[in-house]
Amino acid sequence: MKIDRDTIHKLAGLVRIKIRREEEDSMMSDLNSILKMMDKLNEVDTSEVAAFTHFSYQTDHLRDDLSEKFNIKEDVLSRSPVSDENFFIVPKVIKNDE
Repeated sequence: MKIDRDTIHKLAGLVRIKIRREEEDSMMSDLNSILKMMDKLNEVDTSEVAAFTHFSYQTDHLRDDLSEKFNIKEDVLSRSPVSDENFFIVPKVIKNDE
């Protein structure tokens, strides 16, 4: 595949960018270079290479996912300067300009 001006305009429309006329040649050259590199990579025989899903073989050391019931509501509300049984009471920050 070769990138031409029509392809550049189509790509610019798809990604919603404006490309100035003086940028078109540089863009075509860059994209054609990328495609040439991809063609070279496609020539490499990878039939003997095992596929992998992660770039690292490290394993995560996660803690067990245990459900615990915490009853800290009273403790947290007791630290608030002003509270009502189940809620913090805070000063009003939104003013009506009516």
